[in-house]
Amino acid sequence: MNQAIDLIRSEFADVGLLLCDVKPVTDLPDSVWLSPDTPDKTRFKSGSLLLVGHAGKRFWEEFNQSEFWLKSPESDPVDNYSSAITQQALDKHLSSIAKQLLFPASDCPVNLMALGRELGWHTPSPLGMGIHEKYGLWSAYRAVWWLDEAFSENTTSASKTPATDVCAQCLTQECVAACPGTAVTYDNNPDLGRCADYRLEDNSQCAATCLSRLACPHAPEHRYTETQMHYHYDLALSAIARYRKES
Repeated sequence: MNQAIDLIRSEFADVGLLLCDVKPVTDLPDSVWLSPDTPDKTRFKSGSLLLVGHAGKRFWEEFNQSEFWLKSPESDPVDNYSSAITQQALDKHLSSIAKQLLFPASDCPVNLMALGRELGWHTPSPLGMGIHEKYGLWSAYRAVWWLDEAFSENTTSASKTPATDVCAQCLTQECVAACPGTAVTYDNNPDLGRCADYRLEDNSQCAATCLSRLACPHAPEHRYTETQMHYHYDLALSAIARYRKES
């Protein structure tokens, strides 16, 4: 089974999914579940969770060469692509193991940030997103699978030592100064309401990007392309506008 996970990691890396770790459910804290007492936690009380993520530009390059741009605009083609390519590798190398996709899904029972912290992928940042020691702010979660197998601890590639707190070592706090909506402060979570207000303004500089994220001096070599940034931020802005209209 350990060899199968290694093969899966290798196939994922070929399409830019550079982050992949698996951990037994029994070794995960309750904080990994959005509501520890829900039926989902009971249903997934055994087995393992596999978290898959991308970092940098490679995943976007591979996605752009795929057929998923042609899918219905009513669904997220990146999510469709992530689901399909991860399932393909799991079906190939773990065909005998029952599995279920938990994310992307509207009813995902997993707290992605908590799972990422548990695997040592990131530490908190003033922008409210995790920051990776190697990839900085330029990584994201793409899929979570439940596998009906309790993989051994030595199957995981995550460091067993706590991740370096990148932002605690930052002396310049450039992300704070760069926020035109004054929504970012160093010692607190970002003011998401203020961020949304600014992004919805006419001629907002952050309509399709985030100036604070771009200002971060850590790991700039992994920064997303402008098109990649615009894709994700346009989706988010549409969701914000829709929510404001309905509320």
